[in-house]
Amino acid sequence: MPPRSLKLAVLLLAFAARGQAPQRMLERLTFQQRIDRTEKALVQIRNLVSQTQKLLDQAKDEKDIVKLNCVGDRLVQVRGLLRVSEGAATELKEAAARKEEEAAEHEFTKVALASSKVVALRADAEQCIGQLAYYSDEKTLVDVEIPKGLPTSDPTWVAPPRSIEVRQPFASGF
Repeated sequence: MPPRSLKLAVLLLAFAARGQAPQRMLERLTFQQRIDRTEKALVQIRNLVSQTQKLLDQAKDEKDIVKLNCVGDRLVQVRGLLRVSEGAATELKEAAARKEEEAAEHEFTKVALASSKVVALRADAEQCIGQLAYYSDEKTLVDVEIPKGLPTSDPTWVAPPRSIEVRQPFASGF
């Protein structure tokens, strides 16, 4: 007979494989805790929207179309996720008022996923501004040293053939 800890591990793996977990293992939040966390997430999302908007303004000021398109695409996605999150927050409050546990959990999950996606999109927008652009500093100097003894002409150059004689075709006999 397998040890008790092995049985427990097999049971937990079976629940995980089916997408379920034992009730005591899940952290159950109250309706108010979900609403509070959702409000905090919405504040964070709104801040990230304004930060991404500032990056877009920066790209406009630089008149860099590549940056502008890249950041603009991320901003559109972030704004869409904000709308989804605001709608889910409203639905969460309504589900909490009706005491519907599953609906509240579903709406809370939407906000949590949108929040993490917005954080990732904001990071992508920063990369659009920073790493995609080539940085050129006017104060940069490049010293080139030419080794002695190199040929002055191109060694791969081949002289063209002398002249090519082109003969016109004979006129027709008619």
